[in-house]
Amino acid sequence: MQSTRVYRADISSYVLWLGLFGLPFIPLVLAFAKFGWSQSVSKGLVAPVLLILALEAATIVWLSRYRLVFAPEGISYRSWRASWSVAYTGIAEILPSRVTPIAKLPVGAYVQFKSGRRELVYTKVFSMAAIKELFALGQSA
Repeated sequence: MQSTRVYRADISSYVLWLGLFGLPFIPLVLAFAKFGWSQSVSKGLVAPVLLILALEAATIVWLSRYRLVFAPEGISYRSWRASWSVAYTGIAEILPSRVTPIAKLPVGAYVQFKSGRRELVYTKVFSMAAIKELFALGQSA
């Protein structure tokens, strides 16, 4: 019997999104360093900084919601869109939904249940270990 493995959004997902939203932060920090606090406030630079910090916080909250759990009895998935669980015996197949054009990595995966239901797992936020483990289930189903 294997132990429970919990995968959350990979650190590279955090780095990518926080980095993209943080790029406008660089010139603002340079402006703060150049003008100082009082001139930065009078020039209206505080509102953009607060907006960027709010975007960064929202990104952290958004990514923290993703979870893929491999338990001894089945898997469960949680995102902002859906939460579901299924026993390993209830999985018919696992198929990629879309594949990146260059790296050929799946952006998402459809978990087809034997009951006919199909659920999407957004694999792009997870580590390669989680993705490989998920697709290995499809091969053994």
